[in-house]
Amino acid sequence: MIRRILALLVLCVCAQAATHYVSSTTGVNSGTGPIGAPWQTLAYAMTNIAAGDTVLLLRGDVWNEALVISQNNLMIDAYGSGPAPRITGYQALTTWTSQGSNVWSAPMASGTSCSPSAGSVLFNEVIGQRQSAQNAVLHDRDFWCNSGTSIYVYAASSPSTYYRTVAAITPSGNGNSLISIAGKTGITIQHLQLDYFDGYGVYVSGTATNLTFANMSVNGILIGENPFVTIAGSRPYGFYVATGTSATTISFVNVDAHLNYDGFRFDSYGVGSQITLTGCRAFANRDVGIFDATTGTPAVTYNYTHLYANGITTIESTDTTGNVIVGSGNRPANEAPVVQGLARFPALFSFTIDDVGLSAGTETYIDTLTPVFDARGLKMNMAATAGYNPNTTELAAWLAAGHEIDSHSWSHEYYANVGDSTSSQNMFALQYGPVGTKTAATGTAATMTISGNPLTLSTIVTGGPGGQNLSINLTTPPNDTLAGLVATIQANYPNVYTITPKTIRSNAPIHNVTLATVSTAVDIRAAAYTAVRDTTAFWTDEIQKSKEWLLAHVSGLASVPVYVYPGGWNTPASDSLVASSGYVGGRGQIGMHPPGHTTASPLFATDYTATGRGVDVQNIISLTPALWHGLTQAQIDAKVGALVFKARAWGLPFGLFAHNTDVMTAQEVGWILDSILGRHGQI
Repeated sequence: MIRRILALLVLCVCAQAATHYVSSTTGVNSGTGPIGAPWQTLAYAMTNIAAGDTVLLLRGDVWNEALVISQNNLMIDAYGSGPAPRITGYQALTTWTSQGSNVWSAPMASGTSCSPSAGSVLFNEVIGQRQSAQNAVLHDRDFWCNSGTSIYVYAASSPSTYYRTVAAITPSGNGNSLISIAGKTGITIQHLQLDYFDGYGVYVSGTATNLTFANMSVNGILIGENPFVTIAGSRPYGFYVATGTSATTISFVNVDAHLNYDGFRFDSYGVGSQITLTGCRAFANRDVGIFDATTGTPAVTYNYTHLYANGITTIESTDTTGNVIVGSGNRPANEAPVVQGLARFPALFSFTIDDVGLSAGTETYIDTLTPVFDARGLKMNMAATAGYNPNTTELAAWLAAGHEIDSHSWSHEYYANVGDSTSSQNMFALQYGPVGTKTAATGTAATMTISGNPLTLSTIVTGGPGGQNLSINLTTPPNDTLAGLVATIQANYPNVYTITPKTIRSNAPIHNVTLATVSTAVDIRAAAYTAVRDTTAFWTDEIQKSKEWLLAHVSGLASVPVYVYPGGWNTPASDSLVASSGYVGGRGQIGMHPPGHTTASPLFATDYTATGRGVDVQNIISLTPALWHGLTQAQIDAKVGALVFKARAWGLPFGLFAHNTDVMTAQEVGWILDSILGRHGQI
């Protein structure tokens, strides 16, 4: 009797473990999913399986839906021949209807939808610019979603001919994933391809554990930036793990995670977790290859893994970050892989020497480099800071030799309050006195305004000896610049007022017409009042005045094509001003946010511009190879190789730059140029 019961139990267990087949091309959502009559959709499969089952996806088939793991102890694998089964957010749009005013709409596939605040649209692999309403779809690659099943795009004729290919990305958004494993155990997934997602490739959460991912490729390809959410640009993640305080065991074997924001991202896991990567690869992820953001006992170890060219906005690759354990057998840093399919775009570079006029000795340094470029038939860029009166004779000579003269702003001040000690919103602090320190500051009250046309700084002192009231026209020399205003007050009222420049440079020639008005009188006796700039006026003045000055003073200069952002800092608003001012390019975005930012910055959460927003000018990422000074030719060549790889993977033009203080030698610059050219990059 006992043997009979045991045999019956074994038979029951075996009967419960079934194998099901799924084909998006030949399947039907009915029956039990045998190989001769497979199911069609992943969603149907997940609602009709039991714990312990195996689900096999047909090789060569494509699914535009999410795989949400619904049971424990599952095996997800492939069957048949051909390429790996593909789960993708890529959905080609082909049926177009004119809505008038160069706006066209196309329906999305059945079962998919979009929203105004999520999703991306690709125009020939170029990410479009999402708009908030149909009437805002006014320019090439603008798009809008109607909170339903249609995408609206701008095109002068049918988008199928105007752009050739247009594709929507679904499921999409920061909260969506192509594969989701929430609280499940004993899951093995292998031989799948995931691509074109702007949220997550694989999302592991809750109490999920005992997971194995093998022989998979998970390539986001997109920039998951969303101007309607708090943090833009920090997606997609290839593999994402956030199990909170729950311990988890995960094994990644022969897995690729390329072209994501982070290839492998671990935000939380419990004590006792064991996470291993063996034989994995992570190439050209925009931020990091492997990122363990936890702070407790580390649990993520990688072995026999190849990490390369991660961190597209840094001159050095950021292959790992955080709490990651380096195991054994890993490939050396900057060892180029043999891989196909990631060189998607031309590799475009420029080389600029910055701060002409601002930094003494720059002209002499440039003269040591021009022969290096001339010998290779190349030209370089010289970025002049116009407000510091750069040497126009030198600029004209470089121009005549075929080099490019660009604008590096008027004053080299930065463009936004980054929340740090050198906040560039502040222009100057003015105080009457302090009383007791300034011997002539004996008045009982003192107020200040900045107002009027022309803009005038005025003070009224009560109870003083007289002759201490200011009325300074801020639009005429020498008081039209901050440096001039400071000099005037310090020279004429040394024992009355204290004026302290609050800008990055005390001699900044920033124009005072950019000051924010102070229409209501403010007290400047009890404490100093800090005057700030009007940001829009500042941007406009810096961008336009520098160009006007160069055109007026450099002989033979007919145009100023590129605006070089001081500090590499630019915003969507400044990009628009650069475009409307007639520039054809802007070189900025040294990183995901400017150097020196802190998490306390009011703009920290929204400055992940992360490139590729589809703005009106071509964003050129500023990178300085100054760190390579002193390396051997072979070392520089390997680093340039990684940089060219990034450029080819993402289509991002890199603006290499240096200063005379960086002391890179002419020979080192020549090695950099030769390495770019040797890999068929363009300068």
